[in-house]
Amino acid sequence: MLKIESKPKESKSSQYTSSVLFIRKDIYFAIQIESFSNDKLIRKIRYGDIQKVDEIWTARTIEVYDETRKSRTVLKLDTVKYNVPMKDENFTPEALRRG
Repeated sequence: MLKIESKPKESKSSQYTSSVLFIRKDIYFAIQIESFSNDKLIRKIRYGDIQKVDEIWTARTIEVYDETRKSRTVLKLDTVKYNVPMKDENFTPEALRRG
């Protein structure tokens, strides 16, 4: 596993002072991101159930832990499709409001 630390440019504003990414070397995929503010863990995102979909490594489960709120959100993707043809009218403000 590869561990990468990132920090925002001093000239840029960010809610985090640093982030640490944990990368699986065999597939070059981020499996966890930890975000910090002044060395205090604020948010952790874990990517799980990683599968190849249309030749693209994809996390089918995403868990977000908010340390300040002591909350957790889990997103599970049942169906994933890439490169699906879309029509321009799907992206009008009206269409986006409808969902």
